Parts: sequence; structure tokens; C-alpha cells
Amino acid sequence: MTRRRAKADFPLVISASRMCDLPQWYPQYLIHEIKQRLETGRTLHSLVIWTKHPLALLKSPLYDELSYLKSIGIQLYFQITITGMGNRVCGYDKFQRPWRPEPIAPSKEESVKILPQLISLTEHPLRIRLRIDPILQVKDIKGEFYSNYEECKDTIEKCSALGIRKFSFSFVEPGIYRKVDRRFQQLGITLIKFDEILRNKIRYEFSDLEKKLGVDISGCCIEDWPVSSCINGRMLQQLHPQKLDVSLCQPHSRPLCGCTASIDIGGWPPKTCPTGCDYCYARPFYRDLKEKEK
Repeated sequence: MTRRRAKADFPLVISASRMCDLPQWYPQYLIHEIKQRLETGRTLHSLVIWTKHPLALLKSPLYDELSYLKSIGIQLYFQITITGMGNRVCGYDKFQRPWRPEPIAPSKEESVKILPQLISLTEHPLRIRLRIDPILQVKDIKGEFYSNYEECKDTIEKCSALGIRKFSFSFVEPGIYRKVDRRFQQLGITLIKFDEILRNKIRYEFSDLEKKLGVDISGCCIEDWPVSSCINGRMLQQLHPQKLDVSLCQPHSRPLCGCTASIDIGGWPPKTCPTGCDYCYARPFYRDLKEKEK
């Protein structure tokens, strides 16, 4: 009888990180955590890096460390977030200040420009997942409407031309995270729910883009959308230079999450993320309203 392999028997997939933008704000911590695991003798299969700041991946010492990891057979896989809201004024808050939902994030144009270098670093465009995440719609204190949806469609077209095929999105809506609702109320920005008509429109238009561009656009933990995997063990196996196996166990950290097993290294100790995105739901401390008023 063949023994079923335990999760601990497989090489590690490290996620860095769903919780905080480590490449931009804590590169030394990221390097330290990876080195610590290598020193214990564990085999690392893939390093999955999440960031809104792609330029950080090309700066020393992180770039040097990533190049070294790749040279010893560890696969690099990047989750790059481009929402179209980076450092962009999207309305006015109740203090009559220009409202920037991603005040410290780079612009869309800056991030897209860097993608060819990241493709070169990973050595394959399929090792980059582009997150047009999240999509939101709001009314500001003056009653003006804003949504980044059209920007996201344009981002898909531009990035698909570079060979990127995997895209994912989520919706920011009222009633999902109380702390996010509270934050928007404090700002005087009204989050608007995506009604069934708009959801169907987005579903149709994304499906049309998939056929036209040959891409895959996945909803991340969205009700009535197929379950998807931001960390997909089967795909990581196929893309790995040595085709190493990984655990295909699905922990289901959220009911609609299809991600396979990984270790996220960004959640503890809790870290402040100075990017300061107003829709942030992650555990590390958000750069709060008082700090933004300074």
C-alpha cells in the first residue's frame, strides 16, 4: 500500500505576503526569513511575492537575493497589483482634501513599464499573475461617482500584450469588512455595492476579453464566481524548472478560496504598511486616518 505523502514531505511554497507589502517596506525581513528556512535544510519550491511596488523587486539587496534564489533552483512567482488608483486623486473626502485611495502606490504607468524587467527576472510571463484587485465604485463627499473598472480593463489589455495570461480581481463593497466600512465612513466616501446588472456586465465583458486576448480573469473569493487559486500548486509544478511536486492540499482559509498550501511570512509580527490603501482589510496595522491628516 502506497503511503500518502504528508504536507511536510513536500518542498515549501513561501508566500510573501498577503498581509503586507514586504518587498517595498521590509525587504531585509523578507531576505532574513528566506535565509532562515534555507539554513534549516528545508527545500524551497517557489517564492510567491505579492507587491504593489514592482520596482522594489529590482533594487538591491532584494534583487540580488532573488537572483541567487533562482540560481539554486527556487522558482520566483510574482503577484503584481495594478488597480489604476496608485497615487491618483479619485474624489474629495469630508475634509475637502483630494482623496487618494492608494496614496503611496506607484501609478499604473510606472508599474506597467517595469513588467518586462520582472518577466526577465522570473524567466517566463506565466510566472507573473496580475492583480487588478480590488475593483470598487464610490461617491465622494461632493456626490461625484468614481470607479476604477474601466482602468482595469485597459490594464488587462496592456499586460496581455507582454505575455501575461493570469489576472485576478475582487470587489470592495459595503458589509464585507467592518473596519473598511468604518474607515470609509470616517472619510466621508460612500462605497457602492455592485448590483446584479453590473455584475453581469462585468462577467460578460471579462469573458469577452478572455476570448479576445487569450487570458484568464479570475474572481478572488467572489460569490457566484468560480473558485480560483492565487497560489496554484499544479501550475507551480508545471512551471518549475525541475517540475518538482508540491502539496496540493487546499487549506480553504476562506470559503471561496482555492489556493493550495503555502506558508505566509508577512503576518507576524504585525507590520505597518505605509502604502496606506483605504480599502485594506489585512491584519497588519493600516496607516490610519490621523497619520494621513498630518
